[in-house]
Amino acid sequence: MGIFDKKPNIKKMLDLGDVEGLTNVLMAAKEKGDIKSQKGAIRALGSLRDSSCLPSLFNILDTMKPTMTDHFSMFGDIAWALGEIGDKRSRYYLEKLTRVGIDPVSGRPMQAMIIDSLPDVKSAIDYIQDQAAKALGKISK
Repeated sequence: MGIFDKKPNIKKMLDLGDVEGLTNVLMAAKEKGDIKSQKGAIRALGSLRDSSCLPSLFNILDTMKPTMTDHFSMFGDIAWALGEIGDKRSRYYLEKLTRVGIDPVSGRPMQAMIIDSLPDVKSAIDYIQDQAAKALGKISK
């Protein structure tokens, strides 16, 4: 059943527009490392387009370091959610996400040394960059 005494019904929370409940699920799942529940809550929060969840999404981006493909995928989902919410406060994070996988010193993709041997990582980084760029486009309109 995961980290919860009773599995959270993310779909029901989405149908009810329960932003607070989804945010609580997101943060509890973060504490326990339950990526599946985090991703479900992130997608639901993006669908609700309520900016009150932004501090929690920003917290994840500020505190988590992607260490596996599921984390990269989750960062892409956060970028998507930020674009759906459409709040200009997201711009800093989205711009940062468009540079995932870029060496901050040289400005060149780090793909040559890491990603050629790990195609799943390359695909995940491409997903993050693509979702962040699309989200920035929505916010700029």
